[in-house]
Amino acid sequence: MDRELGELLAGQISTPAYVFDLDGLKNRIGRIRSALSGRAEICYAIKANPFLTGPLIGEADSFELCSPGEVRICERAGAKREQMVISGVYKEEADLEHFFADGGPAPIFTVESERQLALLSGLSDRYGCGVDVLLRLTSGNQFGMDKETVRGILRRREQYPRLCFMGLQQYAGTQKKTAKRIVRGVEKFAAFAAALEQEEGYRAECLEFGPGAPVNYFDTDHYPEEGEVLPALAACLDRLTFEGRVVLEMGRFLAADCGTYLTRVVDVKENDGRRYCVVDGGIHQLNYYGQALGMRIPEILRLSGEDGGAAEQWDICGALCTVNDVLVREYRTGELRPGEVLAFRRAGAYGISEGSALFLSRDLPAVYFYEKERGLWLVRGRTATDPLNSPAELTKI
Repeated sequence: MDRELGELLAGQISTPAYVFDLDGLKNRIGRIRSALSGRAEICYAIKANPFLTGPLIGEADSFELCSPGEVRICERAGAKREQMVISGVYKEEADLEHFFADGGPAPIFTVESERQLALLSGLSDRYGCGVDVLLRLTSGNQFGMDKETVRGILRRREQYPRLCFMGLQQYAGTQKKTAKRIVRGVEKFAAFAAALEQEEGYRAECLEFGPGAPVNYFDTDHYPEEGEVLPALAACLDRLTFEGRVVLEMGRFLAADCGTYLTRVVDVKENDGRRYCVVDGGIHQLNYYGQALGMRIPEILRLSGEDGGAAEQWDICGALCTVNDVLVREYRTGELRPGEVLAFRRAGAYGISEGSALFLSRDLPAVYFYEKERGLWLVRGRTATDPLNSPAELTKI
């Protein structure tokens, strides 16, 4: 969103609100596909922004889902079962059974533990159907399994005749600092797959990898930009000897740039020589990676206001009753005035879903989509949270 478009939209929107530019989103995916030239498929992790699931059907090849709620979102959006990758460290039989019971096509499941392996094996045996699974390799945390556990499962894979061990999955982290680190992660993952073929006689059909491609949120960020990341990834994929499908799982890198968070100035004041600007939003609705209590400066556009006068330092604070609700400290700009709108750029990933949305029972912001041909339209109105923070009725247990 540039300033001209932002000022046009600010007059139509009640703040706080999110606006997602679908043209920008689809253009970004187009650039990624063009750079990779068919070397890899694109998987969208909807936890980054579930609202974009529908617009990405037909754009992304698959969707990573990490909870029953995300599955329902994907189903309502019209995604096919074959496009779903059911991931996550917590899988319950009751949540998975409907995939087997209705006799329809099954999604792909990640296996993140021996317990999940037994769960999927039991369901496949009970319903007499095959299941495609990806063995998730840990990157040194609670997700996935270590190399020896993966090897052990593959050594006894004949014990699970209904499970198709179609490949491996790994998420290598987020916000990788250099393109070289991104490439090194892909190469190490592919090398492990090659070792499994040589040592265990197992040939993977698919490698799904989260490369951790970064986004520059703050004025002090110096992560590699799209123009460096994509050529490096393309060259890396060209060098791989792996002959199966490669899937790149991304969320932040796809979605961040398409989103803008709009919040209105409701008060300005000075305490002990320090200027404060209070807005109608806050940290419960905008959560940049590594925000560190507002100590770094994101890109902000001032809309419906004059950016005149000498630049002063401002602390931009939200509407929550906590001293932690600071969006930006020491933001340098001219006089801020109640009524003007501030637009925070690159808010398309996680900000909408990762904040403490229920704190103080503030309403959830409205959500809008924008396309040049269609214009602006509302996809979720402002939503009260107080019903979620109070009992509907008293029920004796």
